[in-house]
Amino acid sequence: MSLAIGDRTVHLPLELTSFVGRRTELADAKRLLGTHRLVTVTGIGGVGKTRLALRVAADVAHTFTGGVRLVELGDVHDAWKLIGTLAESLALEITAPSLDDLTEHLAAQRALLVFDNCEHLVDDVAVVVGKLLRVCPDLRILATSRECLGIGGEATLALRPLATPDCHCPSSPSGLPSYEAVALFADRASAAVPGFGITEDNQFAVVKICQRLEGLPLPIELAARRLRALSAQQILEHLDDPCCFLTLGSRGAPARQQSLRSSLDWSYDLCSAAERCLWEVLSIFEDGFDLDAAEAVCAGYATSGELLDVLTSLINKSIITPEQTRGLVRYRMLATVRHYGLDKLRATDRHTTVLHRYRDWFIKLALHADACWLGSRQVELIDRLARERANLYAVMSACLDEPRDAPCGLRIAIALRRFWVTRGLLDEGRHWLSHARAHQLPGRSFAQVTALCAESTLAGLQGRSREAFDLLAEARRFAALNLDPGVGQLVLRAEAEVSLATDDATAAAALFEITLEAIDASGDDTARLEALTGLGRALGHNGDLESAATYLQEALVISDAHGESVNRAVAHTALAAISETGAPTRAAHHLEVALHLTRQLRSPVLAADLLHIAANLTADRHAERAAVLFEAAAAWQHRVGRIPTGAPANLDDVRARTTLRLGEREQSQAQQRGRRFSLDQAVAYALGEQPDRDERCTRSGDLLTPREWQVAQLIRQGSTNKAIAETLVISQCTAQGHVERILNKLGFTSRVHVAAWLTEREAVDPEAVLEVGWRGR
Repeated sequence: MSLAIGDRTVHLPLELTSFVGRRTELADAKRLLGTHRLVTVTGIGGVGKTRLALRVAADVAHTFTGGVRLVELGDVHDAWKLIGTLAESLALEITAPSLDDLTEHLAAQRALLVFDNCEHLVDDVAVVVGKLLRVCPDLRILATSRECLGIGGEATLALRPLATPDCHCPSSPSGLPSYEAVALFADRASAAVPGFGITEDNQFAVVKICQRLEGLPLPIELAARRLRALSAQQILEHLDDPCCFLTLGSRGAPARQQSLRSSLDWSYDLCSAAERCLWEVLSIFEDGFDLDAAEAVCAGYATSGELLDVLTSLINKSIITPEQTRGLVRYRMLATVRHYGLDKLRATDRHTTVLHRYRDWFIKLALHADACWLGSRQVELIDRLARERANLYAVMSACLDEPRDAPCGLRIAIALRRFWVTRGLLDEGRHWLSHARAHQLPGRSFAQVTALCAESTLAGLQGRSREAFDLLAEARRFAALNLDPGVGQLVLRAEAEVSLATDDATAAAALFEITLEAIDASGDDTARLEALTGLGRALGHNGDLESAATYLQEALVISDAHGESVNRAVAHTALAAISETGAPTRAAHHLEVALHLTRQLRSPVLAADLLHIAANLTADRHAERAAVLFEAAAAWQHRVGRIPTGAPANLDDVRARTTLRLGEREQSQAQQRGRRFSLDQAVAYALGEQPDRDERCTRSGDLLTPREWQVAQLIRQGSTNKAIAETLVISQCTAQGHVERILNKLGFTSRVHVAAWLTEREAVDPEAVLEVGWRGR
C-alpha cells in the first residue's frame, strides 16, 4: 500500500485483523527508534514481530520526511537478490542496482526502512544495513528477525509472548480480556464464529488454551480458527500435540505461518547441525534446566565450551530463553518449541542415551539433596528441588513405568519427603509416595516402610488422622517382618510426628522421649534434631514451657552447628508460641527470626503457624492488623490442606475479640486483604515491611478524577480506546489521553495492571469504587 502523508509516502500493508495489546512493547520500540538508528525486534516465530514492527512504523511515519518503506525478505532465499529486493521496495528503476546506488539514493533522506524476516539472510542483511547506516546519517532501520543482526549501534527488543492469566485470574469472564492472550483469542474467535464471547461456561477452557499455548499469538490464532468445528473445551483436549493440530492458517499468510509446525520447521532449518542436535537433546528437560544439568545430559555431543557457545546461539535465535533469578540463570524453551524438538529427538538413535542420562542426573540430585539435608546448603538445595519439580516428577513417572526401574522411583519419592513438608506440597507428596509404593514388587523392604512413614506424616499434617494411623499400622506390620532394628525406630518417630500433628501432644512427647534415647546411641544428628524440635513442641502444647524451651534451645545448638535452616525455623516458631503469653518481647524476637528464615525457605506450613502467632501478639493493640493476619494464616492453611500445629490454644477467643472490636465492613475488608496475600506479601506484612494495603489503594485512587475512574473501569472490561470513546461519547484522542494519565498516575506500564489494581481496590472498598464511578456520570 502507498499512502501519502503530506509530502511523505508510506509503503506499508493495511492491517486485515485488529491489533491486540502490546502497548508497552510499542512504546519501547518507539523509544528505541528515537535514540538508535537500528532497532531489531527479535523473538521466536509466531510471536508477532512483523505486526509490531508495522504498527510502530505506521505510528512514527509522520516524523520521516523521506517516507517509510517495507522490505519483505521472507520469500528472498538467495543473498544476491537482497539488493534487488531493496531497490524494488524503494521504487528505483535501475537495471542491476548496486549497494552504492542504494546508499546514494538514501544518503540525504530522513527515511525509515522496515526489514522484515531477516533471520535466514542475517549475515548479508547485516552487511547491507551496516553500509547504509554508515553512509546515510538520517536513515532509521527497523528490522524483525529471530536473531539480532549483531552489528554496532544495534538496539534489540526481545518480544515475549502475550500475557496470560495465572491461577489467580479473575473469576468473572468480563475481566479476562484484560489479559492480552485472552483478548487475542476472543477477537479471532469472534471473526471465526460471529457472536462468540467468553462466558462462565467456556472461560476455563479459553484460559487453559492460552496458558497451554503460552501466549504465542500464532498458535492462539490457529486455535481460534478451530472454533468453526469444535468447542473451546474440545480444542483444549486436542492440544497434547499442538504441531499436528494447529494447521489451519490463513491462505494469504506466508507458508511458514500456515501452521505451527511450518513456523518451527523454518526455525529448525536455519540452525546449524550442532544447534539442531542440542535443540533436540535439551528438549528432554520438562520445565527448563540449569547449566550443570545440561552439561551432564549433553556429554559426548558437546564439550562444556561448545555447549555454552551453542546455547548462546540458540538463545540468539530465540529457541531458548534465559531467565535470571537470585543471581542464577536458568534456561527454558516454550512448550511448543520443546515438543517439536522432542519429536525430532525421538526419531534419532540418541533418544535412549539422552533419556538415561536425564534420569540418572535427577536421581543423583534427589539423593544428594536428601544426604546433604542437614547442612549450610539446605536452602540452596530446597530451591533447586523446587526449580526441578517438573523434571523430578517426569523421571519418577518414567521409572515407575518400567518394573526394573521402579525401585529408583521409590528412592526419589523418599528423598523428597522433607522437601514436600517444607514447601507445603502435602497432596503432591502423598500422591507420589503412594504411587511409588503401588509399583513395587511384593516385599517388606526398608524403603517400603520409609515411604509409609513419610506418607503417614504428610497425612497427619493435613489433619487426616485416620488415614495417617492406617498407614502407620501398615508400616508396623512391615517392620515386624524386617530384621533391621532401625525400621522400628523409623516407625516410632513417624508415630510421634503424627500424634503431634493430630493434637495428641501427650502421646507425642512420650514417643519423642523414647526415640531420643535410641537416636543418642546411633549418632544420627538429623533424626536427633527433628526429635528435639518435636519433643519441644509437644511439651509446649502440654504446658511444660520450661522443659520445652530447654529441648528447643538444644535443637538450636545442633542446628547452628550444621548451619541448617528448617529445624532452626521450627524451633524459633515453637519458642515464639510458648513465650507469647508470659514474655511477649521474647516471643516477638523469636517470631522475627522465624519469619526471616521462613521467607528464605518459602515454607507455607511454617508461615501459617507464624501468621497466627503474629496475629495473636498484635490483637490487643491493632485489631485490624490482627484480622488481616488471621485471615492470611487461614488462607495458607487451606492452600496447603493442613491444620495448624503452632497456633496458640486461646486462638478462638482472640479472634472473637478482634471481630467484636471491628465493624462488619472493616472485618470483611481485612479478611479479603489477608486472603489475597501471596506468601511473600504475608510474611512481609507480618514483619511490618509492607505498607498498609488500604492506604496504598486509597492514595492511588484519590489521584484519579471521576472521569478517569470510569475509563479505568472500561479498561478492566477489555475496552479499546475506540470503545471507550464510543461509550463515554468522547473523541478517541481524548480517550487515549485519559488512559495515558491513568497509567502515569498509578505508575503502571500496562492496561492489565490497571485492571488488576481496580479489582484489588474494589475488593478492599467496593462502596468507594461504586461511589466514585457514579459521581462522574
